[in-house]
Amino acid sequence: MVYDTVSHDEGYKKSLPSDLGVCDRCGSISAIQHCSFYFLEKGEGTYEGDLCFPCITKALLKYTLINIFFTFFTYRGLFGGPIYIIINLIKYLKYILHYILHFAR
Repeated sequence: MVYDTVSHDEGYKKSLPSDLGVCDRCGSISAIQHCSFYFLEKGEGTYEGDLCFPCITKALLKYTLINIFFTFFTYRGLFGGPIYIIINLIKYLKYILHYILHFAR
């Protein structure tokens, strides 16, 4: 079955099968899951969204690089940066395991 990726309104999202959705980053229609990643860049931040499998990996890479390169210049970042990197990696492994168990058939 082929789905059109042009329309992204809520009614369209509700008409998709239960195991498919629209990715918030790339707009593709695929198996998605709600994800959140933490980062310290000029204060504490969180990214949350419904992401497909490739975008989960891209988001982890982006926010890990932000934590590595932009957080170690303050006392808060010196201790918080490594903690957020570890938390994000654990969450990433959880998302990948969930994807493998539920979507990869």
